Amino acid sequence: MKTYSWQRDIILLIYPYVILLFMEIAYAILVVVGLVVLETVASIDNAIIKANILSTLTVDAHHWFLTGGIIIAAFGTHGILP
Repeated sequence: MKTYSWQRDIILLIYPYVILLFMEIAYAILVVVGLVVLETVASIDNAIIKANILSTLTVDAHHWFLTGGIIIAAFGTHGILP
């Protein structure tokens, strides 16, 4: 005749939830890493495009292009969008 202790019952009850917790943490890490990679690629692409555009502009146009970009990025993206 087998006897089971209450500790084994608790472990068997909690074990699936522990596995689910680790899976959720792994999923969250995967999402964060994916977003970091996407943001890095987008930033590098944006810098290359801006460098190409700025190489063809005059000094006054540089000033307006960069000032307008900062205003749009700071107030347009972070102020208007949630």
